[in-house]
Amino acid sequence: MDIDLSELEGEPYRFDLNFEVEQEDLAEPAVAGTVSVHLAGSVRRLDSGYGLKGRIELNGAIRCARCMSPVPWTAEDTFSYELRSQDEAPREDEVELSEDELEVVFTDSLVLNLAEVAVQQILLCLPMKPLCDDHCAGFCPGCGADLKAGEPCRCGGEDVDPRWAPLLALKNDPDRS
Repeated sequence: MDIDLSELEGEPYRFDLNFEVEQEDLAEPAVAGTVSVHLAGSVRRLDSGYGLKGRIELNGAIRCARCMSPVPWTAEDTFSYELRSQDEAPREDEVELSEDELEVVFTDSLVLNLAEVAVQQILLCLPMKPLCDDHCAGFCPGCGADLKAGEPCRCGGEDVDPRWAPLLALKNDPDRS
């Protein structure tokens, strides 16, 4: 759904939508399928642009970071930011941002696409390393055996990155207590 910002006057425009975002639209391998979205909020005209406030509720599946199996996922979050004209964007390569400028989005368009807002919020809500279980064994990084399914490790799992070898020697030193 698109909102024409140029038509906003006085009262805020309120929205309350339910829709789905396809995995392809997210371009995020951690998402394991369609994400159901409930997006509600308002957009209003400000002196320096437009203010957008809202709440998002998500329901879908994401992949376990260790075994890649789909895991049910729900999330809720609120968001608030200001939309300003691209003409107001800083022109220098490096600019120090003030606290007030951290939630400003510069845009050329006077059309706000709520599906794009939802995609941005979904990506922000994704956990860093989702797990199907805290004790998920996943795959062996050496041989690729599915340890979660009980496959035996073919490499013994003893390959140590040479950069960690000095620490492993300290750990295994019987004289250290």
